[in-house]
Amino acid sequence: MNDKRISFHLTGAFSFAHMLEDFLCAYTVFGYLTTFAEPEFVFLWYNFSAFALQLPFGALIDLWMQKTDRKLLPGMIFGLSGLLLTVLVYLICLFLHVKSNLAVFLIGLGNCLFHVGGGVISINEDDRSRWRGKGLGVFVAPGAIGLYIGGLISYFYYVRTTAVLTLLITAVLCFRSIQLYRNCPDPVLNDSTDTDIPLIPIIVCFIVVVLRSLTGLAVRFPWKTGIPLSALAVLLLAGGKTAGGFLGASIGYRKTITVTLAAAAVCYFLGNHTITGLAAVFLFNMTMPVTLYLLARKMPDLPGTAFGILTMALFIGFLPVYFNQINSVSPVKLGTASSLISLILLLWVTGEQRS
Repeated sequence: MNDKRISFHLTGAFSFAHMLEDFLCAYTVFGYLTTFAEPEFVFLWYNFSAFALQLPFGALIDLWMQKTDRKLLPGMIFGLSGLLLTVLVYLICLFLHVKSNLAVFLIGLGNCLFHVGGGVISINEDDRSRWRGKGLGVFVAPGAIGLYIGGLISYFYYVRTTAVLTLLITAVLCFRSIQLYRNCPDPVLNDSTDTDIPLIPIIVCFIVVVLRSLTGLAVRFPWKTGIPLSALAVLLLAGGKTAGGFLGASIGYRKTITVTLAAAAVCYFLGNHTITGLAAVFLFNMTMPVTLYLLARKMPDLPGTAFGILTMALFIGFLPVYFNQINSVSPVKLGTASSLISLILLLWVTGEQRS
């Protein structure tokens, strides 16, 4: 099996594991852990451990990568350990009915470890195979589907019968990932951690992801009622993330940013209608792999830190909605404004990168 085919299969394995990871987290949090305390507290505690902690753990992976000859080893250990920790907490909650703050923290930690480890693997494989961001969109997209399905079926008791299937899928993914890792060449990094930190691009990309998180959580479409339209919106969200990486690699990221965010602004302005609202969700999320790719290119020897910075931004965008500072906003206002601001900021980053 050649190097690109190994990268393809390894990215695919982690992408499928991403969907399983988010499914287990959503099912456990919504189905069990929100019932022992105030749901608002559980959501805050979970989101902190799942997203905010990715930054320090990502920096730890980068430091470890600089110290070891097997550059992919830290990402593999963090990613698979996170998945196994999540499965363990899921099984404990499912069969022993454990409900505690510690369980919330641990399943959030499992999510954190998996995402930052898998993120580092996907960034490295995308760069090594010269996919120019395609692999990043493939990795980040399935999480939304797993999250939606897990939350949707968390109300049903019969899901307990799928525990054996969950264990089987987890075992297959872990063994397959390890097998691919053993045959995968390591990326080439600098031997020193004295890497220039591109502060301004970091701030710009951080703001863009804060806006994306805030918009995704706060915007309420009047047509988004019932399972069919909600499911379609999730599929378009995931599809947009995947398509953004492929479009950017095909026509260039500056053109992709201009076309998708300008069109998203128009569609959000008309977002009270079903078709244009769905189009807005698809177009706006196409810049997710774009932002990650641009920041990863700015920090080539710090993939874990780059990934963690953007997940910290997701957590910051969650806070105004959590504290009821922004809630149930019309897509015409927040969606349009976020698209235009993101367009300006990302065009600046791509212009600065070219110069």
